[in-house]
Amino acid sequence: MKQTDMDTRQKNKIFESYYGYIGSCHIENIIADQDNEREEIKEVEFPKNIDEWFVKFHRKYRRKERVKKLNRRFKKAGCKVAVLLLLVISMGTVLSCTVEAFRIKILNFFIEDNKEYTSVQVKEDEESIPDSWSNYYYPEYLPQDFILDKSEIMNDKKILRFIDGDKFILITQSPNGTNYQMDTENAEADKIVINDYEGLLIEKQENTTIIWHNEECSFNIISNIISDELMKVVKNLEKR
Repeated sequence: MKQTDMDTRQKNKIFESYYGYIGSCHIENIIADQDNEREEIKEVEFPKNIDEWFVKFHRKYRRKERVKKLNRRFKKAGCKVAVLLLLVISMGTVLSCTVEAFRIKILNFFIEDNKEYTSVQVKEDEESIPDSWSNYYYPEYLPQDFILDKSEIMNDKKILRFIDGDKFILITQSPNGTNYQMDTENAEADKIVINDYEGLLIEKQENTTIIWHNEECSFNIISNIISDELMKVVKNLEKR
């Protein structure tokens, strides 16, 4: 074997040993860095609000899933509900036709059919005046389809609200001397006489306001029906 070949092999062995040592040292450095990073990661404190957010998100997701299941059940029960409503309405119609000695309240069913659910609401036709009321005025005349929607007492004022869809009549009665502050800017105001007592009729935009009094109390009536119909209501207020 030639001397040059032996020298070349020895050099290659030396380089292999050298680069092997360098590679081994580099691997040890990488392992040491990873160990240090693991320790640093363990020492990192995550904010508590992240855990709270996850808990809230999980609850919200479960709530949505429950709502979806309920919606599916409502859809399946939709036909049964419709049949039940028809039966109840039919029974109410029979009662209202056959019982004349008693005042029967018929229930209205409002059904809202959406894509994801069906909503059923039951509401009585008309509210009744509380038994504790006395010495109050009630309209003996009302336009067709108007019903009593609300009756309440605020301080010394008695308030009655009648509705028919988006139409309303609001009657407020209070002791004489009550100060009513009305917005008359850009409004038409005329003096009127109601049952021999002077009053004021104010028309602004779609609303009509009538203010008048008798010997016992003052009245403030607001409505969005035509003024002629409202005058009929006011002139037919009777004490109960």
